[in-house]
Amino acid sequence: MHIGVETSKQTRIKTEQGAGLTNLDRHIDREFADKFRNARRRTDVSAVYNCHGMTFASRRTMIVSVIDVRRILSDDNYQVVTGNDILPGDIVLYLSVSGDINHSGVVVECPLGKTPWVFSKWGNGGEFIHEVRDCPALYGPEIEYRRCRHP
Repeated sequence: MHIGVETSKQTRIKTEQGAGLTNLDRHIDREFADKFRNARRRTDVSAVYNCHGMTFASRRTMIVSVIDVRRILSDDNYQVVTGNDILPGDIVLYLSVSGDINHSGVVVECPLGKTPWVFSKWGNGGEFIHEVRDCPALYGPEIEYRRCRHP
């Protein structure tokens, strides 16, 4: 099933919804919860949406193409923010060494001079509130923060 998602410039974003959860999805979710003990579970497992669907499409669907994520960032005027300018509501992107966007989430807390806390969805697992770097390593070593700045 496809849900209609567009950028602010009316560019259509390809979406899909997962077919359902597998035992492997549930197993990986439990392993993540056990491994990242400081992370607080926010939701149960779901195959309806992925991290980008949570971040950019209100948990209605999956956004699977990195090209589409980049289109959203461009069309909706997401600009890089750094250091003390990071605020709750900003987007965090997890990037591979080559710059691919592997994961996204939303900043929920950013104490001055301390590590930001975010919530993000881990695969077909649940959403977790966690320190920005306290998440599965497969998401990538680089982190970038963005804020939507509509003109």
